[in-house]
Amino acid sequence: MTIDPAIRTRIDTMLDDIERRENIRYLFAIESGSRAWGFPSPDSDYDVRFVYVRPVDWYLSLEPGRDVIEEPVDAVMDANGWDLRKALGLLLKPNPVLLEWLQSPVRYRWNAPACDALTELAERVAHGPTCLHHYHHLGRKQWNKHIADRETVNLKRYFYVARPAMVIRWMRLHPDTIPPMAFAALRDGADLPPALTSLAQNESLRPPSPKALEAARDALTALHLYPDPDWAELRAAIVEAHGLTSQAILCGTGSMELIGALATAYLGPGDRMLTSDYAYLYFRTATQVSGAAFDLAPERDFTVDVEALLAALRPETRIVFVANPGNPTGTWLDRAALCRLRAGLPAHILLVIDEAYGEFADAPGTSMIDLVEAGNTVILRTLSKAYGCAGLRVGWGVFPPAIAAEMRKVLNPNNVSGISQAAATAAMLDQAYMRDTVRITATRRDRFAAQVRALGLRVPDSRTNFALIAFPSARDAAAADHALRADGIAMRGMGGYGLPHCLRATIGDAAVMERAVRCLGRRTGGVA
Repeated sequence: MTIDPAIRTRIDTMLDDIERRENIRYLFAIESGSRAWGFPSPDSDYDVRFVYVRPVDWYLSLEPGRDVIEEPVDAVMDANGWDLRKALGLLLKPNPVLLEWLQSPVRYRWNAPACDALTELAERVAHGPTCLHHYHHLGRKQWNKHIADRETVNLKRYFYVARPAMVIRWMRLHPDTIPPMAFAALRDGADLPPALTSLAQNESLRPPSPKALEAARDALTALHLYPDPDWAELRAAIVEAHGLTSQAILCGTGSMELIGALATAYLGPGDRMLTSDYAYLYFRTATQVSGAAFDLAPERDFTVDVEALLAALRPETRIVFVANPGNPTGTWLDRAALCRLRAGLPAHILLVIDEAYGEFADAPGTSMIDLVEAGNTVILRTLSKAYGCAGLRVGWGVFPPAIAAEMRKVLNPNNVSGISQAAATAAMLDQAYMRDTVRITATRRDRFAAQVRALGLRVPDSRTNFALIAFPSARDAAAADHALRADGIAMRGMGGYGLPHCLRATIGDAAVMERAVRCLGRRTGGVA
């Protein structure tokens, strides 16, 4: 690689100064770290490493002094080196660092005969289990020091963890060869698993309507303008699609914002929220942010139990959240059950029905929107799932007038961007495209669920764009997750929901779903 001439001059000057000051002679001085590995990140400094010898008298002294030279570190330069005696001692442990340094493609000083002899020795001793332990320790140390529990991480620190992991993999695959210094060569020879395909986020299996994409492009010319705080065109599209009154509709950056605003407006210290055992976790999060507490009612057969919810009410209960269809279960309550729940709740308790996956369950006679007219029920939906607009972050809801007025007090008046409003409006108006997405998803979901059930695993009936897979135990689920990831597929573990024996699979590309079934079949011994 090419070193900036000004930096090269600075390095040469520094090395000359060290040589005179310390009375040493270099065997070599090289560039180590990310630049030598072939992936300098924007935040990389220069890592100069060297091995040196001193006059014979120094080695014969009873108190020879330190065998390391360390220069002060600054934002550009990190330079230090080892005496030959120390370098050989570490090599014979064996510690493979010296061998890595000798492979560097960036050389500042190089005594060829000495380096050839060192390389020959290093290649003979720097291998085996002890070297594997070194790289494992190095990777773990870098992880704990620079990545674990950090909100932000310098890019090069990820490489400092990834490289030891790949060296370990290389050494296990090629026990009689020396891992290359260059990251690209190391990667190519490490036989890495395929890039992960995510089946973990419940995203749509295809992009949004082409009309939505066109609307988003057209909206780029208005980026200098604030978005419409009343979402007029988007609300009109929702009215057209669902036969509503526009005054009852509020929009947010995903239904999550609306959930959070409801908790802010109607919950506080001393209040309680009620939901079911396996309900969407953000219900709990929003409640805790508001300072309130929550209660969980048990579900029956992965399905919300109306009687259990009613039995779990407390005098302090202010809101009942129900996800229908449920996430992560995928199960669904019919209209009669939800009407029975509303009728059993005291009038002052707000019932919030989150229909994020409602389009996958819609059928004549199933709409719950009429419950809003009584003034104590809210219906929420999103464009993230069936409409394929997760990246736009657009949700909407139907609210009684009094509740809508309170919500306006806590919602950001410019919450949904202009591009998002334009694209969401076009997506909402293209109902045929959305229904086709739902049809494709349901067909693929039901085929996948049937194949997984044929392997002897349980899959509850789903009215969503995902399927929940229940394994015999948490250990079986973890083993399946590991096998899937090794095959390049990431599902979502459900331990956070109290379902450690389950994985949730988003319905995606047909070939990926078939590959997932084959992988699960190998784990269970079934034939898919």
